[in-house]
Amino acid sequence: MRTARRDEGIVDGRVRTRQVGSDHVVGSTDILRRLERLPLSRIQIGLLFVGGLGYTFNAIGFGGVFGMTTAVLAAAALAALIVGLRTAGKTLEEIAAEELGPRRSAVRQRTIARARGA
Repeated sequence: MRTARRDEGIVDGRVRTRQVGSDHVVGSTDILRRLERLPLSRIQIGLLFVGGLGYTFNAIGFGGVFGMTTAVLAAAALAALIVGLRTAGKTLEEIAAEELGPRRSAVRQRTIARARGA
């Protein structure tokens, strides 16, 4: 047997509900509890993240966004200095020979020589 479920109004900021069937209380808070249990997909999490960034950037203002961007770029520059390759005064061929090893470099040189000779 189905019984119609409806809110009876809002009193003191709380939703008043009536009982339906046995001991099950129905109302908008019940729907919210059910929605909170639903799993989120990757797309929904990404949209929430982007929306959260928008709210965050709006809250911290221009100076905060500028400071955060500066901090991220400084961290990237520091990582490049620590982990990056030393390339000052080297040609691309020298860098490739160091990184890929002599065998790979020799194969590449033969391929270039064939292409120029053909």
